[in-house]
Amino acid sequence: MLELDYKILVHFVRYAEQIEYFTNNHFKGKLEVFRNRPRTPRVTMPKAVCLLFTYKLSTCAEHLSEELKNIHPEVPWEKIANLRQTIITREEGFFNPEAAWEVLTVDIPAWDKACCSILAAHNPNFGEDVAKNHYPSRFAKKD
Repeated sequence: MLELDYKILVHFVRYAEQIEYFTNNHFKGKLEVFRNRPRTPRVTMPKAVCLLFTYKLSTCAEHLSEELKNIHPEVPWEKIANLRQTIITREEGFFNPEAAWEVLTVDIPAWDKACCSILAAHNPNFGEDVAKNHYPSRFAKKD
């Protein structure tokens, strides 16, 4: 695996972790909360952050080498790269909360798991690289 691919996958896992954190802590893991929260900065900011991280995931997928994508076809790299089209409806150009929720809570955790297994095959201690950040991480050592 190229060093750049490794770094990109580490970033991918970090963004997926942050999405999981926001969906669980700010939306309590429920589509109704995600869809129906009132429009205040305190409420819309977590949704905006989740959408920003989906954009970052798609950017990661775009920058991975073709070699890695060919070695791991089980991960839908093209679908990840096109997340914006999944979350924004093509007909009206509006945000689709149901499609976004499906991506945030079903697709991204599955992709995260696949990327973690790719990283683990390359480096069994990849969790330390993922945890090197000021954000909380499931890979951080508990004292």
